[in-house]
Amino acid sequence: MQSADGSIAKNKNYLVDFYESKTENLIALHPKSKQMKAYISQIEVYFDKKDFSVNRFKLIEASGDNLTVRFFNKEMNVAILESVFE
Repeated sequence: MQSADGSIAKNKNYLVDFYESKTENLIALHPKSKQMKAYISQIEVYFDKKDFSVNRFKLIEASGDNLTVRFFNKEMNVAILESVFE
């Protein structure tokens, strides 16, 4: 949520870097606390410049392992039938 409203830059738990390419904006979060650094090296969130939706989310662990989640065929504000929640 903080990345959506811009308040992530004020978060005291992370150092925040911003990067830009022709098609994406990247917010890179670096944890400050020793406890978090033991597990997480960096969190990266890639935003599409066209609609500001998230294209990728990458969690880089302190060990060097990483998890990347990519979002494809995104649909926004699509009606969802109530029956889906039954």
